[in-house]
Amino acid sequence: MSAFEFKDDELIYDAHSKTNKLSYHADGKLSEDSKAGWLAGKMAAAKNWVKKLVAGKPERSPDVINKSDILGSWKGMDTFRADLTFNFKEDDSFIVIRNPSSLGRPSTGKYTISGTKISGEADTNVAFTVEKFGDEISGKWVYNVNGVSATFTLKKQ
Repeated sequence: MSAFEFKDDELIYDAHSKTNKLSYHADGKLSEDSKAGWLAGKMAAAKNWVKKLVAGKPERSPDVINKSDILGSWKGMDTFRADLTFNFKEDDSFIVIRNPSSLGRPSTGKYTISGTKISGEADTNVAFTVEKFGDEISGKWVYNVNGVSATFTLKKQ
C-alpha cells in the first residue's frame, strides 16, 4: 500500500508492504527547479521503492567473486520451474544440466569472472550472467536463437 500527499510545494510519501513488513517514508519540498521536473523525479523515486517493496526482497549488493567461491555444484530452478544444476570447474569451464531440457543433454562452455559478475556462453546458444549473494547465485539465461530467457537462483551444494 502506498500513499502520496501533495500540499502546496511539499510531497509526503508512505509505502508499506503487507507481505514482508517493509516500509518507506519520504518527504520533499519543491526547489528552484520546475514543479514538473520535481514531481517527475519524486514519482520515479517513489515507483522504484514500491517495486522493491512489492518484490519482497530488500536491495542487496552482490559479492565480489573469487574463483574459489564458485567452484563446484550449484542447484535450484529457473522461472519456468525447470531444475538447474551449474557446475563451475577450475579450468573456467562449466556444465549446466536443465531438467526438462529441450536438447536432452547437458550444456557446456566457458565462463569468465569480472568483479561481481560471472558470464558465459554454452554450446547450446545459451548465454548467462550471474551475481553472488552469500551462499546463492542469482542470474539470467538467454537463448540466443529466439531471445527466450529466464531468471534463476541457485544454492551451493
